[in-house]
Amino acid sequence: MENKTKLIIRTLSLSTVLIFFMVLISQTLGLGKTGFDTESVFKQFVFYIGPAIAFLIGVLAIFFIELYNKEGDAQYGSGIGFSENGESPAFSYFKKFSNIRFVLMSTIVFGTLGLFALMTSQSAFTGVGTIAQQFTAVDSLMFSSALVPAAENLGSAFLIAFLLFAFRKYARANKLSKENFLIFSFVLIPLLVGIYGLSNHLLRYGGQESSLIIVFFFWSFGALITLLTGSFIPFWFMHIFNNFFFDLKRFASNESIFAFSGLVLIACVIAYFLIYVQRGKNAS
Repeated sequence: MENKTKLIIRTLSLSTVLIFFMVLISQTLGLGKTGFDTESVFKQFVFYIGPAIAFLIGVLAIFFIELYNKEGDAQYGSGIGFSENGESPAFSYFKKFSNIRFVLMSTIVFGTLGLFALMTSQSAFTGVGTIAQQFTAVDSLMFSSALVPAAENLGSAFLIAFLLFAFRKYARANKLSKENFLIFSFVLIPLLVGIYGLSNHLLRYGGQESSLIIVFFFWSFGALITLLTGSFIPFWFMHIFNNFFFDLKRFASNESIFAFSGLVLIACVIAYFLIYVQRGKNAS
């Protein structure tokens, strides 16, 4: 495992950023833009924030337990899928990724997918809905993008962390092979997270079977990329861009969205190439 201090700083930094988005931005919009004058908006804020903070505390507790419990690390790793980039069971390739690099890469990949879904007249590329509009167009985009994806994904983050923690305890006690541990992780965890995401959206999509199927695969795929990368960020950004483009389509024409979003994505691609590709070539 990498240096403990560096890992702790990265984990707490990500936690701080999540608090900034979920609490500070959404609370400021709710109070400053009078969104909390509408009771349903305030109830949504409270509903999301309470469990999200509890899940984040749970994730951090498991992180520190795994950080200092070294038993079986050589066999099963110690990653919990939050900010242990490339730590087993994730692919070791991602150890060279910083959180900033994950942000930039996720913006390019999921921003492009979201834009493609928009241009092909789909309401959202995952079928996951957003909260109702209560503010101006910009305020609504900021509120839903800041609050909902981070809060909902922290539930899946805690479930992933807890399952990896439980699987490791079982594997240590029963001396499972590394291969069996990985099979447990990569088969059962996406399945269980998919069921978790599905259960959280039954009220919203109770009578829409096709939407529920899409929701299940959305959350299962999110769990899979979390396990593969060892990072919370890709799934979080996948969720952000789904909500963002779904909301944006209500406020602007497809042509203006495509033009602005295309320019932003091109800038991100150029930045990624210059920072992580070209600089890497020069360093070698």
